[in-house]
Amino acid sequence: MAEASRAAAVFSLPVRTPVTESRPVKAEDFKSHVHPDWCPGCGDFGVLNSLQKACSELSLQPKDVLVVSGIGCSSNIPGF
Repeated sequence: MAEASRAAAVFSLPVRTPVTESRPVKAEDFKSHVHPDWCPGCGDFGVLNSLQKACSELSLQPKDVLVVSGIGCSSNIPGF
């Protein structure tokens, strides 16, 4: 039982870093200097824009977001 409570204590840290900046987080804060090379009209543009907007609306800091991807065109999303 002591092992379980020790493990719970390790994982009870806050998930997000407290916002210390005075300005609100914007979707542009999540944009990379690398431009997507998807085909015009590709749905991945919408997925990327939605992800950036959702992160800003949740007041997440860019350093607190991890994107994991698979294969194919959508696997480029973490780089953008």
